[in-house]
Amino acid sequence: MQQSILLIETLKRYLRHQGITYKTLADKIGQSESNVKRIFSEQSISLGALEEMCNAAGIELLELAKMSRTQREDVESFTLPQEAALAKDAKLFAFAYLLLGGLPVAKVQAKYEFTAVESQRYLTLLDRLGVIRLHPKNRVEPLLSKNVRWLEGGPLNETYTEEIKKEFLRSPFSGTNEQLRFLNARLSA
Repeated sequence: MQQSILLIETLKRYLRHQGITYKTLADKIGQSESNVKRIFSEQSISLGALEEMCNAAGIELLELAKMSRTQREDVESFTLPQEAALAKDAKLFAFAYLLLGGLPVAKVQAKYEFTAVESQRYLTLLDRLGVIRLHPKNRVEPLLSKNVRWLEGGPLNETYTEEIKKEFLRSPFSGTNEQLRFLNARLSA
């Protein structure tokens, strides 16, 4: 991926993560919402305009470049220490996945009833673990993809795989568009 396109994609991801709409951004930089949408869809922007958008979004251009580098490196698996910590605390694990999935901290707190104290503790711990980078005013920069993989035979697999299977199969599959079927088939190598 070209570096300029990667920067634009990273800015889009950052805006979504911070809950900043194209309209809000457009208002802050004195442009129309349709013009901002066009810039993002065409993936073409001058360095000056990119810097202006970054300033309006509350992020420095250099910080955005660092974030895009992290995105390009595509970290796909948790480390063993990260998994060990997440496997020990189900609420920390849920908090991490919600943040990696793109929800802003305020929405995680409001929708999932995390207290401010819990959130701060989890943010600090996730920053220390290298799952996120915590910035002032609880701005979060995810350091892992939202599709991060669990380590084969790692702590998360040991803790949750059997539980997930049991919970899934415990379902009565009686709802609309639900069905449970087992098929017997012979497969080639």
